[in-house]
Amino acid sequence: MLATYTESTADMLAVWEMMSRETPPSELAAGLRSVGRSAFIASFTNSAVTASRARPRP
Repeated sequence: MLATYTESTADMLAVWEMMSRETPPSELAAGLRSVGRSAFIASFTNSAVTASRARPRP
């Protein structure tokens, strides 16, 4: 999870730099919250798909 937050932070900072704007801390915090939410949701959806494929076929 730390790697995900690090990469996402770097991506957000790069986008703000390309826009020639200063990065507001509130926007950075909102972006990291959305990354956390998406990782949380992905953990459930990915495990359901993996579990359904792991069952032996009759």
